[in-house]
Amino acid sequence: MTAVKLTKAQRRIVRDDPVAAKLVAHVTQDHAGCWLWNALKPHAYGTIAIDGRPRRAHRASYEAFSGPIPPGFFVCHHCDVPACINPHHLFLGRATDNMRDMVRKGRAANPITSAQDHFKAGHAPRGSAASGARLSENEAKAALADMAAGMRILDIAAKYQRDRKTIQDLVNGRTWPDLDRSQIPASRKGRQAKGERVWTARLTEEQAMEIIASPLSTRKLAAIYGIGAAAIHKVKSGATWKHLHRSALQEASHD
Repeated sequence: MTAVKLTKAQRRIVRDDPVAAKLVAHVTQDHAGCWLWNALKPHAYGTIAIDGRPRRAHRASYEAFSGPIPPGFFVCHHCDVPACINPHHLFLGRATDNMRDMVRKGRAANPITSAQDHFKAGHAPRGSAASGARLSENEAKAALADMAAGMRILDIAAKYQRDRKTIQDLVNGRTWPDLDRSQIPASRKGRQAKGERVWTARLTEEQAMEIIASPLSTRKLAAIYGIGAAAIHKVKSGATWKHLHRSALQEASHD
Protein backbone atom coordinates (compact mmCIF):
# COMPACT_ATOMS: atom_id res chain seq x y z
CA MET A 1 0.00 0.00 0.00
CA THR A 2 1.22 3.48 -0.88
CA ALA A 3 -0.02 7.05 -0.70
CA VAL A 4 -2.47 7.94 -3.47
CA LYS A 5 -1.05 9.25 -6.72
CA LEU A 6 -3.00 12.31 -7.78
CA THR A 7 -3.16 13.88 -11.20
CA LYS A 8 -2.47 17.60 -11.53
CA ALA A 9 -6.21 18.30 -11.80
CA GLN A 10 -6.93 16.20 -8.71
CA ARG A 11 -4.26 18.04 -6.73
CA ARG A 12 -5.99 21.33 -7.56
CA ILE A 13 -9.33 19.92 -6.39
CA VAL A 14 -7.80 18.69 -3.13
CA ARG A 15 -6.20 22.09 -2.58
CA ASP A 16 -9.48 23.97 -3.08
CA ASP A 17 -12.09 21.53 -1.71
CA PRO A 18 -11.94 20.53 2.00
CA VAL A 19 -14.14 17.47 1.36
CA ALA A 20 -11.75 16.19 -1.32
CA ALA A 21 -8.80 16.81 1.02
CA LYS A 22 -10.57 14.90 3.80
CA LEU A 23 -11.29 11.99 1.46
CA VAL A 24 -7.70 11.70 0.25
CA ALA A 25 -6.39 11.83 3.83
CA HIS A 26 -8.18 8.55 4.62
CA VAL A 27 -7.05 6.37 1.72
CA THR A 28 -4.08 4.35 0.55
CA GLN A 29 -3.50 3.08 -2.98
CA ASP A 30 -3.04 -0.61 -3.84
CA HIS A 31 -1.31 -2.23 -6.81
CA ALA A 32 -4.52 -2.05 -8.89
CA GLY A 33 -4.86 1.70 -8.36
CA CYS A 34 -7.77 1.44 -5.91
CA TRP A 35 -8.00 4.20 -3.32
CA LEU A 36 -8.86 2.05 -0.32
CA TRP A 37 -10.82 3.73 2.47
CA ASN A 38 -9.10 3.27 5.83
CA ALA A 39 -11.70 4.81 8.16
CA LEU A 40 -15.25 3.72 9.04
CA LYS A 41 -16.59 0.98 6.68
CA PRO A 42 -20.07 -0.32 7.60
CA HIS A 43 -21.26 -2.88 5.01
CA ALA A 44 -17.73 -2.71 3.44
CA TYR A 45 -18.37 0.77 1.97
CA GLY A 46 -16.50 3.74 3.39
CA THR A 47 -18.46 6.35 5.34
CA ILE A 48 -17.47 9.98 5.84
CA ALA A 49 -19.12 12.76 7.87
CA ILE A 50 -19.90 15.86 5.79
CA ASP A 51 -21.59 18.80 7.49
CA GLY A 52 -22.33 16.53 10.43
CA ARG A 53 -24.12 13.88 8.35
CA PRO A 54 -22.79 10.47 7.23
CA ARG A 55 -22.23 9.93 3.50
CA ARG A 56 -20.94 7.01 1.49
CA ALA A 57 -17.30 7.86 0.78
CA HIS A 58 -17.37 6.67 -2.84
CA ARG A 59 -20.38 8.89 -3.61
CA ALA A 60 -18.69 11.85 -1.94
CA SER A 61 -15.56 11.15 -3.99
CA TYR A 62 -17.51 11.05 -7.23
CA GLU A 63 -19.13 14.39 -6.43
CA ALA A 64 -15.84 15.97 -5.38
CA PHE A 65 -13.76 14.85 -8.37
CA SER A 66 -16.28 14.12 -11.17
CA GLY A 67 -19.41 16.19 -10.55
CA PRO A 68 -23.00 16.01 -9.27
CA ILE A 69 -24.90 12.72 -9.04
CA PRO A 70 -28.29 12.99 -10.81
CA PRO A 71 -31.34 11.95 -8.74
CA GLY A 72 -32.03 8.21 -8.90
CA PHE A 73 -28.51 7.24 -9.95
CA PHE A 74 -26.10 4.90 -8.17
CA VAL A 75 -22.31 5.26 -8.08
CA CYS A 76 -20.96 1.88 -9.18
CA HIS A 77 -17.45 0.40 -9.16
CA HIS A 78 -15.56 -0.74 -12.26
CA CYS A 79 -13.06 -2.42 -9.91
CA ASP A 80 -15.76 -4.17 -7.82
CA VAL A 81 -14.03 -3.06 -4.57
CA PRO A 82 -16.62 -1.46 -2.25
CA ALA A 83 -13.94 0.33 -0.18
CA CYS A 84 -12.43 1.98 -3.27
CA ILE A 85 -13.13 5.68 -3.81
CA ASN A 86 -10.84 6.30 -6.80
CA PRO A 87 -13.00 8.50 -9.08
CA HIS A 88 -11.49 6.80 -12.15
CA HIS A 89 -12.91 3.49 -10.88
CA LEU A 90 -16.44 4.88 -10.40
CA PHE A 91 -19.32 5.28 -12.84
CA LEU A 92 -22.97 6.30 -12.71
CA GLY A 93 -25.83 3.86 -13.25
CA ARG A 94 -29.47 3.33 -12.41
CA ALA A 95 -30.70 0.56 -10.10
CA THR A 96 -31.07 -1.92 -12.97
CA ASP A 97 -27.55 -1.06 -14.22
CA ASN A 98 -26.22 -1.68 -10.72
CA MET A 99 -27.95 -5.08 -10.51
CA ARG A 100 -26.76 -6.16 -13.96
CA ASP A 101 -23.23 -5.12 -13.01
CA MET A 102 -23.53 -7.35 -9.90
CA VAL A 103 -24.73 -10.28 -12.03
CA ARG A 104 -22.00 -9.78 -14.62
CA LYS A 105 -19.37 -9.86 -11.88
CA GLY A 106 -20.92 -12.90 -10.18
CA ARG A 107 -22.00 -11.11 -6.98
CA ALA A 108 -25.74 -11.79 -7.36
CA ALA A 109 -27.16 -15.24 -6.72
CA ASN A 110 -30.09 -14.69 -9.12
CA PRO A 111 -29.61 -13.34 -12.66
CA ILE A 112 -32.07 -10.71 -13.81
CA THR A 113 -33.40 -10.07 -17.31
CA SER A 114 -36.09 -7.51 -16.47
CA ALA A 115 -37.43 -5.51 -13.55
CA GLN A 116 -39.48 -8.47 -12.30
CA ASP A 117 -38.35 -11.87 -13.54
CA HIS A 118 -35.74 -12.43 -10.81
CA PHE A 119 -38.64 -12.91 -8.38
CA LYS A 120 -39.70 -16.55 -8.24
CA ALA A 121 -43.26 -17.67 -7.50
CA GLY A 122 -44.36 -14.10 -6.97
CA HIS A 123 -42.00 -13.22 -4.11
CA ALA A 124 -38.40 -12.22 -3.61
CA PRO A 125 -35.79 -14.97 -3.14
CA ARG A 126 -35.19 -15.92 0.49
CA GLY A 127 -32.23 -16.97 2.58
CA SER A 128 -28.97 -17.63 0.76
CA ALA A 129 -30.85 -17.46 -2.57
CA ALA A 130 -31.34 -13.73 -2.04
CA SER A 131 -28.68 -11.68 -3.80
CA GLY A 132 -28.29 -9.47 -0.71
CA ALA A 133 -27.86 -12.31 1.80
CA ARG A 134 -25.19 -11.40 4.35
CA LEU A 135 -25.19 -14.69 6.28
CA SER A 136 -25.12 -18.26 5.04
CA GLU A 137 -27.79 -20.61 6.40
CA ASN A 138 -25.29 -22.29 8.74
CA GLU A 139 -24.08 -18.92 10.01
CA ALA A 140 -27.66 -17.73 10.55
CA LYS A 141 -28.56 -20.88 12.51
CA ALA A 142 -25.41 -20.62 14.62
CA ALA A 143 -26.01 -16.92 15.32
CA LEU A 144 -29.58 -17.67 16.46
CA ALA A 145 -28.25 -20.42 18.73
CA ASP A 146 -25.76 -17.94 20.21
CA MET A 147 -28.59 -15.50 20.84
CA ALA A 148 -30.68 -18.21 22.51
CA ALA A 149 -27.68 -19.02 24.72
CA GLY A 150 -27.58 -15.42 25.96
CA MET A 151 -24.78 -13.93 23.87
CA ARG A 152 -25.02 -10.17 23.28
CA ILE A 153 -25.78 -8.94 19.78
CA LEU A 154 -22.52 -6.96 19.58
CA ASP A 155 -20.53 -10.08 20.46
CA ILE A 156 -22.39 -12.13 17.85
CA ALA A 157 -21.75 -9.45 15.23
CA ALA A 158 -18.04 -9.51 16.09
CA LYS A 159 -17.94 -13.32 16.02
CA TYR A 160 -19.31 -13.50 12.48
CA GLN A 161 -17.65 -10.26 11.33
CA ARG A 162 -20.95 -8.59 10.47
CA ASP A 163 -22.50 -5.30 11.52
CA ARG A 164 -25.01 -5.12 14.37
CA LYS A 165 -28.00 -4.45 12.11
CA THR A 166 -27.40 -7.69 10.17
CA ILE A 167 -27.69 -9.71 13.38
CA GLN A 168 -30.62 -7.66 14.64
CA ASP A 169 -32.52 -8.22 11.36
CA LEU A 170 -31.83 -11.95 11.66
CA VAL A 171 -33.12 -12.14 15.25
CA ASN A 172 -36.27 -10.16 14.43
CA GLY A 173 -37.04 -12.33 11.39
CA ARG A 174 -36.49 -9.67 8.74
CA THR A 175 -33.92 -12.02 7.18
CA TRP A 176 -34.06 -15.82 7.17
CA PRO A 177 -37.71 -15.69 8.32
CA ASP A 178 -38.17 -19.48 7.96
CA LEU A 179 -35.55 -20.40 10.59
CA ASP A 180 -36.62 -21.52 14.07
CA ARG A 181 -36.49 -18.78 16.72
CA SER A 182 -38.55 -20.55 19.37
CA GLN A 183 -35.57 -20.89 21.75
CA ILE A 184 -34.94 -17.14 21.83
CA PRO A 185 -36.83 -15.42 24.69
CA ALA A 186 -39.47 -12.96 23.51
CA SER A 187 -37.75 -10.19 25.48
CA ARG A 188 -34.73 -10.56 23.21
CA LYS A 189 -36.76 -10.36 20.01
CA GLY A 190 -39.23 -7.62 20.84
CA ARG A 191 -39.23 -4.36 22.74
CA GLN A 192 -40.76 -5.47 25.99
CA ALA A 193 -37.42 -5.74 27.78
CA LYS A 194 -36.22 -2.76 29.78
CA GLY A 195 -32.91 -1.35 30.86
CA GLU A 196 -30.05 -3.81 31.19
CA ARG A 197 -32.22 -6.68 29.93
CA VAL A 198 -32.35 -5.09 26.48
CA TRP A 199 -29.75 -7.02 24.54
CA THR A 200 -28.35 -3.87 22.88
CA ALA A 201 -27.96 -2.02 26.20
CA ARG A 202 -24.55 -0.39 26.66
CA LEU A 203 -25.20 1.03 30.13
CA THR A 204 -26.17 -0.41 33.48
CA GLU A 205 -29.27 0.95 35.21
CA GLU A 206 -27.07 2.67 37.77
CA GLN A 207 -25.11 4.43 35.01
CA ALA A 208 -28.33 5.52 33.28
CA MET A 209 -29.62 7.00 36.54
CA GLU A 210 -26.34 8.87 37.01
CA ILE A 211 -26.62 10.31 33.49
CA ILE A 212 -30.24 11.41 34.00
CA ALA A 213 -29.34 13.21 37.23
CA SER A 214 -26.03 14.66 36.04
CA PRO A 215 -25.70 18.40 35.30
CA LEU A 216 -22.70 17.77 33.01
CA SER A 217 -22.87 18.44 29.28
CA THR A 218 -23.75 15.70 26.81
CA ARG A 219 -20.22 15.75 25.39
CA LYS A 220 -18.59 15.33 28.80
CA LEU A 221 -20.94 12.49 29.74
CA ALA A 222 -20.22 10.75 26.43
CA ALA A 223 -16.49 10.88 27.19
CA ILE A 224 -17.00 9.61 30.75
CA TYR A 225 -19.21 6.65 29.83
CA GLY A 226 -17.52 5.81 26.52
CA ILE A 227 -20.64 6.06 24.34
CA GLY A 228 -21.80 8.52 21.69
CA ALA A 229 -23.33 11.90 22.42
CA ALA A 230 -26.53 10.78 20.65
CA ALA A 231 -26.89 7.87 23.09
CA ILE A 232 -26.44 10.23 26.04
CA HIS A 233 -29.09 12.56 24.62
CA LYS A 234 -31.54 9.66 24.30
CA VAL A 235 -31.00 8.71 27.94
CA LYS A 236 -31.43 12.32 29.13
CA SER A 237 -34.54 12.91 27.00
CA GLY A 238 -36.24 9.65 27.91
CA ALA A 239 -36.06 8.12 24.44
CA THR A 240 -34.26 5.21 26.16
CA TRP A 241 -34.52 4.02 29.77
CA LYS A 242 -38.08 5.40 29.83
CA HIS A 243 -39.01 3.47 32.97
CA LEU A 244 -36.39 5.41 34.96
CA HIS A 245 -37.95 8.69 33.88
CA ARG A 246 -41.42 7.42 34.79
CA SER A 247 -40.16 6.34 38.21
CA ALA A 248 -38.61 9.75 38.79
CA LEU A 249 -41.89 11.49 37.86
CA GLN A 250 -43.89 9.23 40.18
CA GLU A 251 -41.53 9.96 43.07
CA ALA A 252 -41.77 13.69 42.38
CA SER A 253 -45.58 13.52 42.40
CA HIS A 254 -45.52 11.84 45.84
CA ASP A 255 -43.28 14.49 47.37
